[in-house]
Amino acid sequence: MEWMNLNFMKLRTELLKLVTPEDVMKQALENLHRYSANPTFSEIGRPFIGASLVNYCGQRARLLVTPIGHFIAGTLGQEDCIAMIEWMSYESPLKEGLCVKTLKGILKGIVIGFSEEGNVLWQPVGMKNPLTATPNSLLEDSD
Repeated sequence: MEWMNLNFMKLRTELLKLVTPEDVMKQALENLHRYSANPTFSEIGRPFIGASLVNYCGQRARLLVTPIGHFIAGTLGQEDCIAMIEWMSYESPLKEGLCVKTLKGILKGIVIGFSEEGNVLWQPVGMKNPLTATPNSLLEDSD
C-alpha cells in the first residue's frame, strides 16, 4: 500500500522533466490527423438538419441534432442514430392533471403544465413549490 502515499503532483512534475521536445513533436504529428481547419461533416450537417427540426423546441432540437452530427461524422452507426432519435422524440403520454410518480416512486404528485423545452412542471404531494422534470423521468401513478 506504499503507492497510496505517493504525491501525484510531484510524480507528474518528475515525469515532465523526462519529456523532450522531440517527444512532444512526435505526439503532435501522430495526432495531427484529428484536427483540421476545414469544416467537418458534422459541422456542415448539424445546421442543415437543425433547419428541418423547427417544429421542436430549442432544447429538444439541440438534443436531436447531436446524434445526427455523430452519424454524419461517422462516429455513430445508422441503427444507433435512429434508435436515439426515436427515443428522444418520444411524445410523453403525460397530460395536465395526471397523477405521476418518480421512477423510484419516492415522490408523487400532479402534472400542472409543460415548459417551452418540453419538460414537465409538476407539484409533488406535500411540497410548497413545483418541480421540473424530463417527461421520461416520471411515470403515471395508478395508486
